Amino acid sequence: MYKAAAKLGADPDKLTDSRAFADKLAKLDIADDDYVKKLAELIKDAVKANPGYGMAKSGAPAMGADHSGGVNTPTKSNSITDAVKRRMSS
Repeated sequence: MYKAAAKLGADPDKLTDSRAFADKLAKLDIADDDYVKKLAELIKDAVKANPGYGMAKSGAPAMGADHSGGVNTPTKSNSITDAVKRRMSS
């Protein structure tokens, strides 16, 4: 069930925590020829009914400010000599 859930974009841990899902899963007969198909339908239906059972999308953009840094090059020199030159030339 874990592999099938992951392939279908469902979080297997969340699914197994669901009592309703576990009850439906217990009713499936693993000896049935269409067990895999029924399992896939059960997983898809569970995620459709409760989108929280789906896996978080990887690579989603982070919320908040960009704190990645960058080059810290001052636009003006901070020396007193340069400040005086700037003041005198304006």
